[in-house]
Amino acid sequence: MSRDCNPPSRMSRGDQPKQRATSPSADDQHIRYPRRLSLTAPPTVVAAILHQAKADFGGPRTPMTLKTTVGNFLRKRGYHVFRSDYLDKANLSLHLRNLLVSQKVDCVFDVGANKGQYYSFLREAVGFRGLVISFEPVKRLHGLLQEQAAADPNWIVYGCALGRTTGTADFNVMKGDQLSSFRTPSTNSTDRFHVSNTVVAVEHVAVRTLDEVYDENAAQHRFSRPYLKIDAQGFDLEVAQGGVERLDRFVGLQCEASLLPLYEGAPTFQETLAFFQARGLAPSAFFPVATDQKLRLIDCDCVFVNPERIWQADVIQY
Repeated sequence: MSRDCNPPSRMSRGDQPKQRATSPSADDQHIRYPRRLSLTAPPTVVAAILHQAKADFGGPRTPMTLKTTVGNFLRKRGYHVFRSDYLDKANLSLHLRNLLVSQKVDCVFDVGANKGQYYSFLREAVGFRGLVISFEPVKRLHGLLQEQAAADPNWIVYGCALGRTTGTADFNVMKGDQLSSFRTPSTNSTDRFHVSNTVVAVEHVAVRTLDEVYDENAAQHRFSRPYLKIDAQGFDLEVAQGGVERLDRFVGLQCEASLLPLYEGAPTFQETLAFFQARGLAPSAFFPVATDQKLRLIDCDCVFVNPERIWQADVIQY
């Protein structure tokens, strides 16, 4: 896809529009939240699981069916399996599974895709199989995402940033590229990331608005119950301000809020909360992201829901 951020091409999912869901099914209203299991068990235990899985399901024939078979086997016995690098996000994944399944979410906007970590998290830890639309302005990372997305017709990748207005702007690429931002790094609040959060390059990138890309994709892909994730490193509210005309179309959204800002001019936790509440969104959950050497919380993932679009769902016991 060219760097002018025109709509990327994608394999057709059919010409018929999706039928708008009117209410969740009875099955969706009774989600069972399983115990968590880290597969760090001895090899003999894993062998026993695979042996029983083979008896129950007829035996796996490929790595993918092996993964599915073991997962089904454990879920039937009340366990939920996480990759070791997802264990710290176990509660977030269960919360999103409840939200996305019970609310019949059919599309996720992934703003600030980096190397595709959130896409992988949705597919592997949350179990979401619907359309994902990712946005990543760094040229090298956008190229990596395009290569990965070639294997999934339900994944669209844009090579641009989202902001308050359409145009172009200089983007700071950090030593730790997941910290890259339009904003300038700051160590005034904490120096936890003083090495990785340093500028190593500046790229001139395309910027579009959430309102614009929402309308573009809604017309083409006919989703009806989208969810929004923003991880823009201190720029989250700028992204949201470019989508104020369409925020009420989302069932819910997720963004990062800073208690110890890592960037100059980044909004505080209180400002982030007030912004979304003023637009009718209600906090659903908060999940810690990082702490510093003094055990102070640096930032957290904030999940908001749109009460006007939410159906009744199960309450999760963490």
